[in-house]
Amino acid sequence: KSGICRFFVFCASAYFEQGVSVKRQQAYQIRLESRTVWVKPKGIITVLSAKDYQHDLQQLAQPLIGTPWAMVMDLTNWKPSPLPVVEVLKQITLWCFANQLTHVALLQPDDPLLTWQYLKATDVEKPANLVRFQVSTELEARQQLVNAGFLQPSTSQGR
Repeated sequence: KSGICRFFVFCASAYFEQGVSVKRQQAYQIRLESRTVWVKPKGIITVLSAKDYQHDLQQLAQPLIGTPWAMVMDLTNWKPSPLPVVEVLKQITLWCFANQLTHVALLQPDDPLLTWQYLKATDVEKPANLVRFQVSTELEARQQLVNAGFLQPSTSQGR
């Protein structure tokens, strides 16, 4: 089974490196709310869209640098991506930890391949104060981050 997965990743990687790209607005959604960055990859992420995401995240998170902040990763619509994307995502993970990301809420996909992809993309040295937790819904993530002080209680309504 893992050989088939590696073959798929290799083929997909070769295909996407030939210039096929996904428009940024289709590849992910990202927004800032209080001291929390919400990220929702959609579909297959290419190296190009991963680098766009890296740029957008670093710009969006500028006001948070210097203080602890949180991230909600909703991976429920993420699809298997080319292997080179993992290296870009590792760079992003390192940047986040170097800039005081301390809480990560994960809406995990049902697909074990995507869980493996996420684990590979975040396989870096983690800060001792990192708090990671899995949630089933955005509402559950929101409540946990309200309790941790990263979101305001008034923003926890209606999303």
